[in-house]
Amino acid sequence: MTLPVLNAARNVVFIVSGESKSKIVYEVLNVKQATKDLPATMVQPENGNLFWMLDAEAAVPVEE
Repeated sequence: MTLPVLNAARNVVFIVSGESKSKIVYEVLNVKQATKDLPATMVQPENGNLFWMLDAEAAVPVEE
């Protein structure tokens, strides 16, 4: 799917599992401005909802 399709959706869900994903999840959720280096940051539904579903391992905070 392309960004225009995702951003036109009513609901978008990212489902993430595993400790190996925790660092990137942290970066995506804490970035100040969308960037092509982190494509998930550019998913911003115009008239919809964005949901993140994380298991416990993916949701572990990363120390900076």
